[in-house]
Amino acid sequence: MIVAEIDGVKVGLGRITQVENDAGELGGIFVLPEFRGRAVAAHLVEFLLKNNEYSTLFCIPFTHLEMFYRRFGFLSVDSTKPIPKKIAQKMNWCANTYESPVVLLSRSS
Repeated sequence: MIVAEIDGVKVGLGRITQVENDAGELGGIFVLPEFRGRAVAAHLVEFLLKNNEYSTLFCIPFTHLEMFYRRFGFLSVDSTKPIPKKIAQKMNWCANTYESPVVLLSRSS
């Protein structure tokens, strides 16, 4: 997990959690509204991508954020390939919990 600060003020956070030995999930990216538009989220994602040990990362963003994550090499998951059980369960939970639609993306190093 990482916390972003500007002038000593905590303004955002993000994390990667393990889903399998060689796979993680990037998520929880949040920036306080008054600090949005300053590339804080991009810096959080860049830091997390550079400082993780996983060969594959999954991400389940709201669809309106898909292009943001594609900038970092995330692509749509091939529906014919198996995905970790934890990711499938979370994708299902997100799709059934949030009003906004979500998309499943992944990135390999």
